[in-house]
Amino acid sequence: MPIVTNWFGYRKARPTSKRTSRLDDIHADNRPYDWTAELIELLSLLRRLTDVADAQSELTAAILSGPVIAEADLISAGVLPVPRPGNRP
Repeated sequence: MPIVTNWFGYRKARPTSKRTSRLDDIHADNRPYDWTAELIELLSLLRRLTDVADAQSELTAAILSGPVIAEADLISAGVLPVPRPGNRP
């Protein structure tokens, strides 16, 4: 998904993003500072995500290749079923 393109699409003077409701017809006449700050945060987040992409990929592979804990294992270990007081929100 082209995140930055979509972000700009919603915030242009004449939005080009998908129209989902009548609220899409309301747009700002000028660019609020908050949008600039939001864009900087978005770009910073995307940069940080690309910085850790390789490590995340390795971690995902390690998790998926690890052992699987079955429900029966949790029951025999006394973890399941959860005692009634532990069920409360």
